[in-house]
Amino acid sequence: MIHILLVSLGIIFLIWSLNLSLKITKKENQKKHNINWKILSGLIFLFIIGYLFDILYLIFIQKTNFRDMLISLVFFAGSIFVSLVINLSYDYIIELKKDKQRIHTQIVELQIISKGIKDKQLELEKTKQKLEIKNKELEDTLEEFYTYRLDIHNKENIKKFEKDNKKLKSKINSLKKSKK
Repeated sequence: MIHILLVSLGIIFLIWSLNLSLKITKKENQKKHNINWKILSGLIFLFIIGYLFDILYLIFIQKTNFRDMLISLVFFAGSIFVSLVINLSYDYIIELKKDKQRIHTQIVELQIISKGIKDKQLELEKTKQKLEIKNKELEDTLEEFYTYRLDIHNKENIKKFEKDNKKLKSKINSLKKSKK
């Protein structure tokens, strides 16, 4: 009786595995993987049929021996193994799809940030060009100012020189007058 129970539990695990495998097949959109999942689903289905035949064998044979018990244990352990592998695969596929979506979202965000940086860089280049033009204008204006200032300074010197000359002429004239 325990033999039939173990194989029946094995069938339940395999049906659950087949269900997950079919879900993966529906979600997987790459042909090379999809074909492998379909083959795996087909093999699980064949295991289920084999397990059913084993149950029929165990039901119709009244006597079971140690060999039958060992086969039932191997079938049960095999179904648990298949279930674990399919469940892990399913979980990993779901996580990978979430990671893929997260990475895609981050790529889009980075593209937006990159575009913003490029826009700011272009704006900075334009500002730099404007600043260079303003600096040139400032340099030209300062050059004109210094030139004008020198002119004014020279004119003041000339005026001072003329004033000093007038004073000197005046002294010279006064000296000439006093000599006379």
